[in-house]
Amino acid sequence: MIGLDRQRNSHTLAATSRGRSGTIIGEGQRVECEVRATKTTLDGDPPARSVFSGYTVMESDVTDKLPDGNYDLLANGERIRFRRSDERFLSRP
Repeated sequence: MIGLDRQRNSHTLAATSRGRSGTIIGEGQRVECEVRATKTTLDGDPPARSVFSGYTVMESDVTDKLPDGNYDLLANGERIRFRRSDERFLSRP
């Protein structure tokens, strides 16, 4: 946890991580995968809504076989764009 002080208000930034299922689509592929989703919450007065701030695709035999190219990850009702290059997943706008 990270403590933040801003204009006499005390806020706490908390991040938790959970496994979720997702779908990778692109380059003629559609594969199911496991995703680690990081949820970030800023507690304060009033409390802020939690948001998913990051996703990590968990490597597996299925994801290892994906060719380099542009993909979309569908997870938790969101579409996240990324690129696979040299066996690595890289975010893209």
